[in-house]
Amino acid sequence: MADGGTSYEVQDLKIDCGSANVSLKGEDKWTIRSPTTVGTDTLHILMVADGHGGATAAQWCQDNLVDVLIGAMEGDASSAGLYAAAHKAFKTAHTTVQGMPGVTAGATLTVVVLNATRREITTANVGDSNAILVTGKAGVVPLNEDHRIDTNEKERERLQALGAKIAHATGKSGQPVGPLRLWPGGVAMGRSIGDADVGIYIDATPAVSTIPLPDGTGEIIVCSDGVWDAMLVPSVGAHARRCRGVEVQRTAQLLCGASVDARHAYNCDGYQVPRDDTTCVMMRFSTGDEDTGGGDGCLSVCSANGDANAKTPPTAPDSPPQPKRPVTPRDENLTPVASRRPPSVTDNTAPLADPMEVQVGDISG
Repeated sequence: MADGGTSYEVQDLKIDCGSANVSLKGEDKWTIRSPTTVGTDTLHILMVADGHGGATAAQWCQDNLVDVLIGAMEGDASSAGLYAAAHKAFKTAHTTVQGMPGVTAGATLTVVVLNATRREITTANVGDSNAILVTGKAGVVPLNEDHRIDTNEKERERLQALGAKIAHATGKSGQPVGPLRLWPGGVAMGRSIGDADVGIYIDATPAVSTIPLPDGTGEIIVCSDGVWDAMLVPSVGAHARRCRGVEVQRTAQLLCGASVDARHAYNCDGYQVPRDDTTCVMMRFSTGDEDTGGGDGCLSVCSANGDANAKTPPTAPDSPPQPKRPVTPRDENLTPVASRRPPSVTDNTAPLADPMEVQVGDISG
């Protein structure tokens, strides 16, 4: 697939974007809109939608969500305008997908908007396609709220108050497997787009937050759970910092490859064959101020193993712990059993390889 990176520079701000994907089921969809103008503001937008139960919901988001969001801004790209627009756009996406005859597919949805004029980063999301901000000074900062039922106590409490059934699925051995799920439907998160078979329990109200754009050099990284279930957040941040001498498109490609490798760290059957759709959309920015750290551009130092000196990512207000533990893909044939405590987290990272099969994304996935 052709190089889909974009580059933008004005005054003291430079922005480069890129994406990469390794596909298993074809349910990950993504979009980069950079730059675009709303009112007098210049925006750069990243979007990732990770579908489940089919690609229909994620495909709708790829085809329509950014345009719907921009229209909902009504010329106001301030943080308040984006907050209101995100709620309108996510509601439109949810009701549209749920209204499709015979469609029960769902999708996570994460949108990050960098307002270059106001120097602000606004994130809106439902689900678990997480976004992080990487800088040399602040370390790694989570930008979104993860709505996975296993790790988000607020979501569990909301669902239980509605009378929803929350339980692990049952594997072939008759034992509980995978994460806590919401039944009917068997989805692993309390908020998403679509999922008509789950009924009233699914919530499409996005978590929205805005932070200032930091000075120096940094990355905004949005990934599907194919990355986050394979690599710890500090490892992803270390990868981005070490690859600052490498073009963004290539950095995203290497990160996807590292994630696929990590899933085979202790079992090499089907090596370099993904166990889930794996997508990384990345934006690197530089304000022209003091550099906040980075690598020397050598691909050999872009390691997925993280950095012993890397900072532990701070926890955003009201966000669940980072990172998440591995999960199994959705299986409609699984049946619920009594809930148990989730398993402990382990770091199954592996050295970064240079896989040739990673698909370098174009502007839309």
